[in-house]
Amino acid sequence: MLRDNRISINKIIILSSFFVLFIFIFFQYKKAINIRNLNNQYLIATPMRDETAWDKIEKMYLEETIIQEPLTNEEFLQKAKNIIYSQSEPQKIILNNLSNYKDEDSTDEDITLIEVMMVGSPTFTRLLLSRAYKVDEPLKKDEGPFLITSTGELGLDSNTLKYSVEVTSKTDPTQWIPYLPTFNCEIQAANDLEHTKSVVFVSSKTNHFIYDSEKKHQLIEMIVPEME
Repeated sequence: MLRDNRISINKIIILSSFFVLFIFIFFQYKKAINIRNLNNQYLIATPMRDETAWDKIEKMYLEETIIQEPLTNEEFLQKAKNIIYSQSEPQKIILNNLSNYKDEDSTDEDITLIEVMMVGSPTFTRLLLSRAYKVDEPLKKDEGPFLITSTGELGLDSNTLKYSVEVTSKTDPTQWIPYLPTFNCEIQAANDLEHTKSVVFVSSKTNHFIYDSEKKHQLIEMIVPEME
């Protein structure tokens, strides 16, 4: 009996030693990788990506309502509020007729408002404005005005890479969207993910946007609406 106990204790000691050795080797390898890629501006090896508002929306089961009336901004906001507060399930309300909806940004002839949507619940709501930008050619610049602020998260089923960037020098989307396609391609290439789709969460000093690599000239602006 005593011999059996000694054998069990020895097994535990051996297994524990292997575990400690594994942890040590793993962190040494990670440290070496970080040092090797210290000057690689495109490598996604920065702090973990926090859950974004878009992540929360994607996880929700949203009941869809399409409004056909040509509502103004105020009318749409009020109608969307009424729908959200009257339902128990999270909602997605789409304004189908944009003829009376005024978007200050799309007064520029190079910007077209293509969709207005309100999503969420009484405790979490976002107004999503999708705009198309006229871009003659993606700018082939080595460094776009972006700082990677998160690690990439690759969805294996969707084959979609998600990461976050911060606009460092330009605030107007018309100034930085021409850089995004090339910048995104370089990030995917640096991480051996050339054939994935990317969803980039872009933060400027005052705004938050979603960029889908399959819609190269479009941005979705996310706005927290007044719900009182």
